[in-house]
Amino acid sequence: MQAALKLKSNSAIIHNNLGSVYISMENFNAAIQEYTQAIRLNPSYSEAYYNRAIAYYRIGNMNQAISDMQTAINLNPNDLEMKNFYKKIAYL
Repeated sequence: MQAALKLKSNSAIIHNNLGSVYISMENFNAAIQEYTQAIRLNPSYSEAYYNRAIAYYRIGNMNQAISDMQTAINLNPNDLEMKNFYKKIAYL
């Protein structure tokens, strides 16, 4: 994945996917950095906000997780998975 970033470091999708790799390795801070880069490259990328919310949730930063989920849902209001995760974290 790092090789892919060297080839196309301006790709929000690649940064989002690398963030997901870091999540699977439980390296949540690195995941947050990658998702943040994806969002910088594409501010309307709802999946990156959703994924970053999951990472924030996993490190216990509920305020940021909720904020990212609200943004993700605003960008993609028909995504039921996002809405369900938001309900899970917003009402803890």
